[in-house]
Amino acid sequence: MRDPGVVQLSVGVSSVIVRGNAVSMDPATKLARIAQTADSVYGIATGDADTDLGYVPLAVRGGYTVAIKPAGAVTFAIGDKVYYDAAGQSGNFTNVAGTGQGAIVIGWVVDKNVDAQGCVEMAYMTI
Repeated sequence: MRDPGVVQLSVGVSSVIVRGNAVSMDPATKLARIAQTADSVYGIATGDADTDLGYVPLAVRGGYTVAIKPAGAVTFAIGDKVYYDAAGQSGNFTNVAGTGQGAIVIGWVVDKNVDAQGCVEMAYMTI
């Protein structure tokens, strides 16, 4: 896990993100973009987007990342919002909003690759 939480997010070839911009994730393309009105801010760009290498460095909200256990057959993608699996009451996490505590965005997936314990890496989103 990372502390401080500085990660690289993929960008498109026409990205205009520069150091200091608020950054979110386009839900359709899963590419970083300058945060829009209704977006959740994923973090702050710590450098300009490198459109040749296809990434932007990002200081994540909350300041660090943690390992989380996906619920059941959940497969995460980078940038997916993470919710507590309140319906399953498994103590695990999902990418589908539920009700009650399950409707609160906890973070977003930084690394979708499952480790030896079945966990993926998530960056916290603080309110």
